[in-house]
Amino acid sequence: MNDRVLETGLQPLGRSLPCAARWTLAALYSIAVVSVFAYAALLRFRLAPEPILDPDTYGYLSPAVGKLIGTGFVHHLRNYLYPSFLFLVLKCFGDFRAITIVQHLLGLTAGAIFLLAWQRIRSFIPVPRLPRLLYAFMGLIAAAIYLTGEEPIRFETDVRPEGIISFLVILNIFLILEFSYRCYLRSARQIPVILGVCAVISSIITILAKPSLAVAAAGALVPIATALFYPFSARSKVGLLIGSLAAASALILPAQIPAQHDLVNVAFLPTQFFVIHADLIRDQIGNDLSDAVATKYPRELLRKVHHILVVEINKAARIKTCPVLGFDPDYLMYEPTSANAQIRAEFGGRIKDLCVFYSYYYKRVWEKQPDRMAAKIAREMLTFYAPFCPAYRSRKTRLLSREYGDSLVAIQTDNLHGQWPEYEPLETLIRRTTWLAQSGLPVPLPRFLRRWQQSLGRTYSLAIGVSAVAIAVILLHRRLRCRLGAFASVAAFVCWYNFGACLEVAIIHTLDNTRYNTVQLIFTLLAQFTAFLLIGQCAFEIGRSVWQTRRTSTNPPADSACLSA
Repeated sequence: MNDRVLETGLQPLGRSLPCAARWTLAALYSIAVVSVFAYAALLRFRLAPEPILDPDTYGYLSPAVGKLIGTGFVHHLRNYLYPSFLFLVLKCFGDFRAITIVQHLLGLTAGAIFLLAWQRIRSFIPVPRLPRLLYAFMGLIAAAIYLTGEEPIRFETDVRPEGIISFLVILNIFLILEFSYRCYLRSARQIPVILGVCAVISSIITILAKPSLAVAAAGALVPIATALFYPFSARSKVGLLIGSLAAASALILPAQIPAQHDLVNVAFLPTQFFVIHADLIRDQIGNDLSDAVATKYPRELLRKVHHILVVEINKAARIKTCPVLGFDPDYLMYEPTSANAQIRAEFGGRIKDLCVFYSYYYKRVWEKQPDRMAAKIAREMLTFYAPFCPAYRSRKTRLLSREYGDSLVAIQTDNLHGQWPEYEPLETLIRRTTWLAQSGLPVPLPRFLRRWQQSLGRTYSLAIGVSAVAIAVILLHRRLRCRLGAFASVAAFVCWYNFGACLEVAIIHTLDNTRYNTVQLIFTLLAQFTAFLLIGQCAFEIGRSVWQTRRTSTNPPADSACLSA
């Protein structure tokens, strides 16, 4: 049997099915798609449409409502992107319930884009071994898990950028996949400039919406940047470069300029660096005090700060919300008598000097204790790449009355009614939220959905680990690289999104905060199912090569047999 016959014999079975059978399977797939999206819509729109607020909501909502009532679009810690989204929704509909409804619709749209991205991934496989319809059903299962997942639906009811981030991320991934396909697989002479600029815009918007995805979204632009070094026409390269720079300037500058005049924003990141690494900084200050070498800051100040950190970290360690970090950083940052408040008092309210101090000791820990910083990052990363991936976290029952009770507390804490008494939709929201907080609305989650998520959560790390080995084998083996190199690159790209997102949070914050994990569900699913596909495709190619080698050695060509005779 020659290679031609062998290839023909190994074609996917779906291609040899009768026409009637293919039509039947296609019809079943269409019915399944409609059923999944209908059920996903039911899960969303059976809930109360009133959005849920939390202590962070004010920073997003205040600029939007301020613009609507005439006090102006004022920067409050957060950049303009999500507040602008809230402003547009409230301007168009004049009802807070429209926020939840629009976010639900974007969540459903994210599921549709997921299916488009999944189909585009197939284009990078030269000879797909999985029948097209079976491949499509595999992607539909992944999309169904996202669409029916508890956490995405919960995020869509919150007044937070997590309500739209799944849509933004999967759109960004799809645009980059589409750009890569048109640029590298179709032997194009010119770069698809408009598509490339749209991908850049999508990455920037994703970063503005969720800064914790900055490393992931920026790293995902590698295919766009690589195009500038390929032998495409100079005109298309210039167009891509100028368009990307113009888009970046138009989107980033409006976020950066107001932030420089917001003292809360100026102090936020240095303070966060300080409290997240407070235990390491405490030890470093102790080392500096015990060393005879002169220090940058007065020793009396350092003794006071060291004492404050010793006492307050011991208090924060009693709060068991962050088991990996070992203490609650929010306690150190926000409590009225916290370490941050006491150290700020030592600086007499000089915010800039305080920020310089915080930044100095964060950098000093990196210089003097890089091993401990690396160990902290490694521990944080392992919380995601653990035996159970926390992106698949779910609960048996969701108690909406408790969530609306917390929402009412957030409204009262920020005194939103007192700040915007003339804004009528807010009064309606408070009245409805008060009723929902007392109604006791449990939302049981289907058992089969939780079982699917638990199974995927347990196999995620194994799938990613095996696929990483497969990618290495493919890139190092010349024949496999020729056949599966493009697909391996795509698998690495979709896996990068999880790694980049976790790495940034591990450096800056802590993955003990479950929101940083569960918001990754949609691209975790894409990465895991792509890993399954890559492992299967790689195993098939290796097995095929081994089978061919053994068959050739067992049955030598006829002319070789004659010569030996």
